[in-house]
Amino acid sequence: MKKVLCLVLAMSFAIFAAGCGSVEFEDTNGPDDYSLAQITDENIVNLDVGAANYSQKPGSDDSDNLSRMTEFKSDNFNGVAEIYRNHLLGKSDLTIDVTNLQVSGGNYRLSVVQDGEIIYDFPLNEMLQTYELRDTNGDISIVMSGESADFYMSIQVW
Repeated sequence: MKKVLCLVLAMSFAIFAAGCGSVEFEDTNGPDDYSLAQITDENIVNLDVGAANYSQKPGSDDSDNLSRMTEFKSDNFNGVAEIYRNHLLGKSDLTIDVTNLQVSGGNYRLSVVQDGEIIYDFPLNEMLQTYELRDTNGDISIVMSGESADFYMSIQVW
């Protein structure tokens, strides 16, 4: 009986692990068009697509803390990743500084989501950008999405 139980558990784990494989999207809209072709607004808001192949440094491993300038980069980022989330109570201010958002291949999007709605997308291939939310509240998140994206950016939230 123990052997059967162990076999069932091992098979269940193998099936689960196979289902958690990396997400991969091809760049279907050409090398000069960096807009997303397959990932939708709903995927971004619902965070229902996994993410793979990006690095983060030197900020914190805690995705809720981008209070220091944090670098994100990849040469093949695929999926949807929430890189910041905060629930603002009362009327609050939030400033997002993005430095050197560069995309050189694939498709990429950096979005600000508030209470389940995309409220802002950062323009690509710009050096210095700031987006400010004033006297606001609710759930705020920053989400990056990519389809075989080759990108680099630094971000700080304060």
